[in-house]
Amino acid sequence: MLDYPSARDPFDALLASGASDSDAPGLAPGPTSAPKHRASETGAARGTDATAPDAAPSSATATVSPADSLSAALAEIARLRSEVTRLRLEVAEQGQARDAFISLAAHELRSPLTTVKGYAQLLLRQARRTPLPPAMARSVAAIDEQTARMSDMVGELHDATRIRRGDFEVICTHVDLVALAEAEVERRRPLAPEHTLLLLAEAPALMGQWDGARLAQVIRDLLENAIRFSPEGGVVVLRLAEVDGMATLSVRDQGVGVAPADHERIFEYLYRAPDAERRNLSGVGLGLYVSRAIAERLGGRLWLAASDTNGGGSEFRLALPLDASLGYMVQL
Repeated sequence: MLDYPSARDPFDALLASGASDSDAPGLAPGPTSAPKHRASETGAARGTDATAPDAAPSSATATVSPADSLSAALAEIARLRSEVTRLRLEVAEQGQARDAFISLAAHELRSPLTTVKGYAQLLLRQARRTPLPPAMARSVAAIDEQTARMSDMVGELHDATRIRRGDFEVICTHVDLVALAEAEVERRRPLAPEHTLLLLAEAPALMGQWDGARLAQVIRDLLENAIRFSPEGGVVVLRLAEVDGMATLSVRDQGVGVAPADHERIFEYLYRAPDAERRNLSGVGLGLYVSRAIAERLGGRLWLAASDTNGGGSEFRLALPLDASLGYMVQL
């Protein structure tokens, strides 16, 4: 076996100590000396003394004037502005195409849904005279319930496109908010057997000048949201009161809550909170968008008043003015 006194090669040691190839024993001067002569020749050609001890290598430094820098910056800003404009136009075109598709889908779905719902209600009326077998009765009731939900969803699709086009209108008449709320709570109770729906009103009636059909739509959406986001059941409380000349309606649940980052985003067009996606909760992101638009067109506002993602649930609140004129129409 050969015995190596050291793992380091002798030439590695020379390189590590800073010695050049010409210092290595038994080696001819390497090519490293040639660049030294070329450097001297270059220095001489430039009129400098390359052998002088204080001589420094010559270097050419490119200088740019402030005017050139400003011109370049302005050109880049112009290019970016043009690119942003192009992208904005593309997004607008895509949005218009999407809105047109949604409007067409809503229109085409209405007719078959109306037909299915009509047959389901016909069977339900016949069942009152001639009882159906239990399984068939449950099936017919389920068909009627699901077509009603689909009809509401198609209506929201249609409303959303009209809001975005600016031709959504409300027609206001004398309305009792308490009566509207009672009707919607009774409508929802059979559809949510795992939930307890409570209606608390400070007075037997709360009168105002509103669009009754649109206001019922808002109440329905708030109740459905409370039920949907309380998948384990629990209590849903709808409370009515008059506060500082405003009619207030709040819906409180014991569900999963809304993350702080989504408190405002849930009112955006077609926005679905990531938590709703993870939990596979139904919805397309239109209900709150349409409901807020209705509230604003009635001169009020709709907002998320409180939310707790640790099991405390959410509370949505609607405030409407009581001093509107009777029988007016708003189109925006």
